[in-house]
Amino acid sequence: MSNHRIKDFRSWKSLNEGYSFNFDPNASYPDPDFGLQSGTIDSGKVNYGGDGNNWGGSMERALAFAKIANDFSGKNIIVSQKRSRVKTAKGTVSDHYQGKSDAYAVDLSCTGTKGDQLLAHLMSWFGYPSYTGGYWQNVNKGGYRYQFGWKVKDHYDHIHIGVKKTGSKDTPTNSSEIVKPYPGKSTEMQDGSVIYKEERGDPYEYKLIDGIWWTKGPRIPEWKSLEDNKEANDILDSRYGVRTEEQIRKNNEFYKREPEKYVILGNLFNKEKRENYIPGKNSTISVPKNIDGPVSVLIFYPGIKVNGQTGKSYMPPLIKEAVPDWYDKYVIVIPNEHTTKWKDVISDVSDALLDNNMFSKSTSIGIFSGSGNNRSSGVVDELIDINPANLLLMDPTPGSDLTEAVERLGSKTQTLMMYNPSAWTGYKWYPKSIEKLKDAVTAVGVCEKTSTPHMEIPIEFLKKFRTQIEKNI
Repeated sequence: MSNHRIKDFRSWKSLNEGYSFNFDPNASYPDPDFGLQSGTIDSGKVNYGGDGNNWGGSMERALAFAKIANDFSGKNIIVSQKRSRVKTAKGTVSDHYQGKSDAYAVDLSCTGTKGDQLLAHLMSWFGYPSYTGGYWQNVNKGGYRYQFGWKVKDHYDHIHIGVKKTGSKDTPTNSSEIVKPYPGKSTEMQDGSVIYKEERGDPYEYKLIDGIWWTKGPRIPEWKSLEDNKEANDILDSRYGVRTEEQIRKNNEFYKREPEKYVILGNLFNKEKRENYIPGKNSTISVPKNIDGPVSVLIFYPGIKVNGQTGKSYMPPLIKEAVPDWYDKYVIVIPNEHTTKWKDVISDVSDALLDNNMFSKSTSIGIFSGSGNNRSSGVVDELIDINPANLLLMDPTPGSDLTEAVERLGSKTQTLMMYNPSAWTGYKWYPKSIEKLKDAVTAVGVCEKTSTPHMEIPIEFLKKFRTQIEKNI
């Protein structure tokens, strides 16, 4: 292949009728290192070692992705392979770690759109095109767990691909990595069982008993077996990746008894036909009709009443005019008023996600006009705990609590603001307050002044910043 960089997947496909080789779950490739240069641990080069001198068969499986990526990119983009560092940034034991004798991982350097195109290419080759990044994904194939990470914390400049032989012994540190594609935690109980509970989106708890998933939660007060719930099992296996191939196989045998009985799920994951708008008690929620699993949630707090209309009436048309396609991709939430309490809004959101087989991948908060006022709804006070992917300030009331929240969130949240001082003439406190808020936003994000009329600012804001927002959700 020539040395010039191939710019995108479509261009590559026009030059090549097929991939250089097909994905093989048995990894029967003629050259286990694909001609890539060998080196020591921490060198970023191929390293033979571990079980069978090929890390339990995981090495060639991970390197196959690296070979495809290099061919696609026109140069070597592998920046890490086996390492001496034990823990990842989030404290788990990495497939990169040399002490994991049955695992191997590669990091592939890329950013932005080119990274999206590379991931699409790799996942198409792998046969799992539904994964487009934004959360951790585990896929079990041929006795190996494949782990993918793109556009998650610390993975915006590279794609991580880890492979681990399933059902093998623990690492020498007696640790094993449980990768969760949704924010959450696992708790080890006194009886040795592990409880899995998400921090947001899914209010249920889960645990494994003899290789079978069990659950309890708001609509299931006592622990209940999910043995007969195939779709729930598929979702949980994809989410946590902790069941062995044998456990999954045995569970799948259950569905062969009466296959028609297990096509439709019960109350846990309701997939009845959705209406686009779900009127919550405290907010109006728009749910994409053709998405299950992880989804980004954008909550737009409105301003005060305008001509007798509350935000519930005037805010949705503004969002719809600016970014109509978002209603097909994300969950859009409009609280009824600028004073609608955050705890009531998030309760509506949790119910909507649960009822539609969805889980929150990220949350972005939009604040328009009066909802930026100190303690109008409580959302400003909750921003630190919410830790939004995006904080979208559309000509907000520049309350001191909002300024403090922006400063405390720092650069971990993408903060964007657009404001029009002429809309606030006559408010003596405004000039000093907006300067403080402007300085806080400028220090960590983007702040722009506009002459657009106050009620049209949400439209201009979302049209101008939509690309930046979408890159961070």
